[in-house]
Amino acid sequence: MTEASDTQIMDFFRSVFATYDKNDDGTIDTEELGSVLSALGRTASEEKLSELIEEFDFDHNGKLDWTNGEFLMVVAAIDVVDANLIDDLVFSAAFRTFDQDADGRITPLEMHIVVRLFLPLDVKEEDEFVEDLIRKMDTNKDGKIGYSEFVEYVKEAGTASILSI
Repeated sequence: MTEASDTQIMDFFRSVFATYDKNDDGTIDTEELGSVLSALGRTASEEKLSELIEEFDFDHNGKLDWTNGEFLMVVAAIDVVDANLIDDLVFSAAFRTFDQDADGRITPLEMHIVVRLFLPLDVKEEDEFVEDLIRKMDTNKDGKIGYSEFVEYVKEAGTASILSI
């Protein structure tokens, strides 16, 4: 992964964190964590949320902080279970984050980053896969993915087995 894509991923998650940090205190409590994980297509019971905070709350303040990496560790610990649960705000933030030239389209290069973030772990890399993915998603055949193509495909992929290589 390149430094630029690392920055993009951090910007994306920082944006999502800030959106769901309702009291703007730089932390996420159990209730906020449930909302943000759900918005990211990652579900967890109240019991699991409490376990996650207990496991990853390194400074023992009962919340997850952005600045010390606690939040990112929790997100990494929970897989996407249903892409249909991903909030439109998250889709929009992801699309803006990865549409580097802000032209309203995600290029194949930009798509590599999106695939790593939003699709199940077993369908992540390889240039051939991304090329095939672009072909499947690109309904208007312009070689790039527009926002509606992106959302439609990711939601469809969350419930159908159309991601097989």
